[in-house]
Amino acid sequence: WLERRRIGCWLPYLCLPVLALVFYQWLTHRLYGRGLLLNAVAYATHLRVGGELPSKLLAGLAFAGGGLVMLLTAAPLLWDRKKLAAGVFMAVMVGLFVSTMDKVGAFPVIDAGKVKWLFVIQISLWGTAGTSLAFLVAADWLRQKTPASALLGLWVAGTFVFACAVNWTVSGRNILPMLPAVSLLLIRRLEARDFFREWRSTRLLLGPLGVSLLIALLVAWADYRLADSARTAATFMTQKLGVTPNTIWFEGHWGFQYYMEKFGAKALDRHDLHLSPNEVIVVPTRNSYLFPLPGDQVAPWSEHEFTASKWLATMSAGAGYYSDGWGPLPFIFCSAPAEQYLVFRVK
Repeated sequence: WLERRRIGCWLPYLCLPVLALVFYQWLTHRLYGRGLLLNAVAYATHLRVGGELPSKLLAGLAFAGGGLVMLLTAAPLLWDRKKLAAGVFMAVMVGLFVSTMDKVGAFPVIDAGKVKWLFVIQISLWGTAGTSLAFLVAADWLRQKTPASALLGLWVAGTFVFACAVNWTVSGRNILPMLPAVSLLLIRRLEARDFFREWRSTRLLLGPLGVSLLIALLVAWADYRLADSARTAATFMTQKLGVTPNTIWFEGHWGFQYYMEKFGAKALDRHDLHLSPNEVIVVPTRNSYLFPLPGDQVAPWSEHEFTASKWLATMSAGAGYYSDGWGPLPFIFCSAPAEQYLVFRVK
């Protein structure tokens, strides 16, 4: 519409996705007694993790900055000295503000009277980088004011609002859809600064691109190590713990559930416990949908730890790449804790 300034025969085609969604809602309601589209919307808007809107907003900015690392690594190429100085000042202010908070979402900033400065520094950096995205959108619009600028701005804004205010959680995959638009905005910003006037200047991009690629590979490696630790734990619990698989129960989901069931263990039903004497229950302490066991039926037997990445975490220590309910950062460089598993015996 911004391009042509009038309604044309192209408009009905935009209704096709809407009709598909309406048909999906009707069909699933007829098949299952409830429309899965509106059911998913209700779930997303009512089940809120990661705290209230201010915490969600801070997490969204940190996920945007950490998920789109080029916003930080290429900042010297995108902005002049005054704007870079303003960004540094903003990062310091954000850090000081966060350091006064008891917690961001569900993650405690202060532990035993001590501020977790490593967490504070990283959320300040990524949060400021995420904020720079808004200035990138504004600069592109103010410079060109074209339909393309509007499209890119709405693309970024729509993704961000969905990730922070509509979806039930902020996660890396919620930020990912804005990547093409941000890539275009980065190039348009460099063009506006005559960065590509000489081909030799493009070599300056190798540094930011290299750092971005390195961080991406490190995060992927740490996430792989986390997943592999669940496989190692499941293998140990079912094959080396000294009990037969049909007597092993477990709590938790994700990859740990997949491997435990693959090796013959059974998921515990919190509403219908069928426990026999000397059976074993394995509980991963950092997993989802855990519930307390009845103390009159079980007794602690042993504890086991399995090391994932030692210095980068994606789902602990303030990082929650798959859900900000675990932390407002997509990843964090830190002394990452080992994955802990508790083993109980049925009395």
